[in-house]
Amino acid sequence: MRIPTAATATAALALLLSTTTCAAVAAQGNGKSDRTVSPQLFAELEEAARLADIAYCVGISGIWKPFGCLSRCGDFPDFELVD
Repeated sequence: MRIPTAATATAALALLLSTTTCAAVAAQGNGKSDRTVSPQLFAELEEAARLADIAYCVGISGIWKPFGCLSRCGDFPDFELVD
């Protein structure tokens, strides 16, 4: 996966988080109060949270090529930083 730099990365991660959250809410649109979360949804939300952690590196400690930072960049070895 290719990750753009700076503001584009932050915007993309915000979109990912909002899309995942909306999907979770839509899945419970039947009006019932089921608070269980499937393992797949939990894994997707957890991955999105790790990507959000990386977004903070853009402005604080920086992100560098190939895809390195002081946070969780190592969790995503197949990602590529692009301009």
